[in-house]
Amino acid sequence: TLEFNMGLDMHLIAEKYIGEFTNKEANEKVRKASGFSSYTGSATVRVEIAYWRKANQIHGWFVDNVQAGVDDCGTYQISREKIAELLELCETAVREKKPILEPRSGFFFGSLDVDEYYWSDMENTVNILSKILDDEKLSDCDFYYHSSW
Repeated sequence: TLEFNMGLDMHLIAEKYIGEFTNKEANEKVRKASGFSSYTGSATVRVEIAYWRKANQIHGWFVDNVQAGVDDCGTYQISREKIAELLELCETAVREKKPILEPRSGFFFGSLDVDEYYWSDMENTVNILSKILDDEKLSDCDFYYHSSW
């Protein structure tokens, strides 16, 4: 029998442009590792730097504040400033034990209860976003949010 694990999956992706002339050594390594070493040109590297599962309150914030209210499993660019805004909201919620971000219903989005899972997702988000904003290696990256269910 096949078993499907349906639900809200959420990804934060960092993307970095590696110029053929501005960062030749890194560019050559990326092209060789990708199997495209016989081609010339610049490279772009995309890495998933955060993952959430059924953290519907976090997803709802992205939909409202990054996706202009459109919940379509698309990929949306997000600024460092917006990441910092979400971090601040989550820190405040955790510190004050107030559910500032309301749970969001949707297709297999998980519970709408403000329970231990809600607070675990909030604390996890604080940890994830703090590391991202503090990491100097990510300072010149573009960020994207993507969800699917």
